Amino acid sequence: MTTLTSLQFAYNCLLSSMPSNCFAGMKFTSLQIPPFVSSITGKAFTSCRFIESIQVDPQNEYFWTDSRAIFSKDNLSIIYIASNSGSSYEISVNVSNAEEGLCVSSQITSVTFMNGLQKIKNNCFAGSNLRNLVIPETVTFIDDHAFYNTQQLTEITLPSRITVIRNYLFARSKLRRITIPNNVTLIEEFSFSNCVDLTEVILPENLKEMAGGVFSDSPNVVLSLPSGSNLIIDQQYLLMDKEKTMILQYFGNTDTIVSIPSTISLIKKGAFQNKNKLVEVRIDGADNNLLVIEDFAFNNCEKLSKFPSLNQVTKIGRFSFNNTKIDNDLAFSQINTISESAFSYSSISSVSFISNGNVDLSNNCFLNCQNLKSLMLQGNGNFTLGSSCFEGCSSLNYVSIPNRVLSLGVSCFMNCGLTSVSFTDNILYQNYIPDLLFKNCRNLNQISIPNVRTIGAESFSNTAIEEILLPDTVESLNTQCFKGCFAMRKLTINPNSKLSNLDYGVFDGCSSFETISDFASKNFCSDNGAMYNNQRTKMIVYPPASKNKFFAFTDRVKYIEKSAFIGCSALQAILIPDGSVVEIGKNAFEGCVNLRHINLPLSVTKIGEDAFKGCEKLICGVIIENKTGSYIDMIRKAGIESRMTSFCKDFTCRVRNQFGTLSNVLFMISVFILM
Repeated sequence: MTTLTSLQFAYNCLLSSMPSNCFAGMKFTSLQIPPFVSSITGKAFTSCRFIESIQVDPQNEYFWTDSRAIFSKDNLSIIYIASNSGSSYEISVNVSNAEEGLCVSSQITSVTFMNGLQKIKNNCFAGSNLRNLVIPETVTFIDDHAFYNTQQLTEITLPSRITVIRNYLFARSKLRRITIPNNVTLIEEFSFSNCVDLTEVILPENLKEMAGGVFSDSPNVVLSLPSGSNLIIDQQYLLMDKEKTMILQYFGNTDTIVSIPSTISLIKKGAFQNKNKLVEVRIDGADNNLLVIEDFAFNNCEKLSKFPSLNQVTKIGRFSFNNTKIDNDLAFSQINTISESAFSYSSISSVSFISNGNVDLSNNCFLNCQNLKSLMLQGNGNFTLGSSCFEGCSSLNYVSIPNRVLSLGVSCFMNCGLTSVSFTDNILYQNYIPDLLFKNCRNLNQISIPNVRTIGAESFSNTAIEEILLPDTVESLNTQCFKGCFAMRKLTINPNSKLSNLDYGVFDGCSSFETISDFASKNFCSDNGAMYNNQRTKMIVYPPASKNKFFAFTDRVKYIEKSAFIGCSALQAILIPDGSVVEIGKNAFEGCVNLRHINLPLSVTKIGEDAFKGCEKLICGVIIENKTGSYIDMIRKAGIESRMTSFCKDFTCRVRNQFGTLSNVLFMISVFILM
């Protein structure tokens, strides 16, 4: 679609809306607005750099055009200026609103408004080539991202009536200097971030609040503070409130050690982000009053290895110490929240929590901390651990999960170096093992599965568990929950087991799994090393490492369940009696790489997709009695090609004339020869 150079709508087109990105990247040169369109955003034309002219259907009740721009019918708003309609544009209508995406992807360098403009909406000039813009004094509101990534804009005069500088307003622009009007009382986060050419900023007299990260990654900024300002800059270039209770920004670039006042309780968003010379942060004084560290505070401080105690800290924001060399032994007693990716890719060696309150460890908060060797969750408080919370902690070899852990997230300990895991009192509060929880913990060989109802998908896949004692409480084994457990030899199920469901591939790739304990529970039983439903009408699981080459079903079996024989590498021949099996489930014999022979009597009416996927040696010897086209198509989708249904010359040609169509007799002879 990005090569589309022409766009026309039918006469009776019922299109009613043009939302964000609906025409993104297209190369058409003219734009038509059909009669029933009632909603348009300029962001609909993101990366459309060749639009020279615009037409609005005369019957449209909502918009009109002067051929270069789209206006609302009531003239309150200008919606979009054609991206390639000239280098400058003077708006001849006294509009009140410049809407979002007005100059998206535009080649225009100069826009002139009449007095009367009141609002400039978000992303209005974002990503444009704007160089010159006079904002009328009537403007009282400029929304976030309005001048984001304006690579040609070096100077601008802001109207005196605005009171807030919004989020990311000039982020990634080429501004060199700016004076912020005196009526501004609040500067929101990251409003001048990544402005690498910005050298001079004059702050207003009435400024009362500045968010974090305002000048993040703008390394050359020099601030001018008015007399009486409630902000100060110390000799280390720390921007703080005058009471020295919070750090808003660190402007230094060369210091390896920074000392922060002991009175500081808050470090704002992005305050030290990307300060790659910083090695150590110290507290200047005996007391440590630091309580809150906001998002991105020390993000990507790649050399930062030493930091004061965090024992008293209550909240740590997103990515606050991401990709640092912090190697502290972290101990928390007052913490409430450690947010997403707070310590990901850091060098910490131990973490302990002794808390009487609730502790929320968010997604990825210790992701890939490869030096982490010790984790302790103690105290009387409750814990929630988010998704991938400790994923990739390859040095972590043991964890004890107390019953005060209310929630474990997906892949919480995935790819860890764990060898042993314990659950206090054999209880997991949430009553299920989350998906991917211990996946790829290839050293994990000791674990007592807690009394849960569900074992989630791939939760123990690719671990070194040798024997599985299934708790009686478990009702469902979800998809591939024990896949690839290469050391697993035995599955033990007790008579009181509540197990009622096994999903696809539960034991797929368990190359050592050869034994199922003798049992008969409410829903399942074992017989001759295999697992059936209690009525023995459904074949549920056959151990992949069983050494048996031949398996014959009894007359009672009507259903071979999905993935029942998956990965049974020793199996070479299957016999299905006439009038028995009616259905073979999906992936039932997938990966039976040595399977050579199987018969499909008339009773088999349904075979699931990929039932014989990967049965590479099944090149002949599939005996089928139903020759209809639909049946042949079904077995093809199951993985049986037409060549597989031919008689194997090694034995069948000698006996075909004697036994005619008696497929089962013929099959028994083939098995005899095979064995």
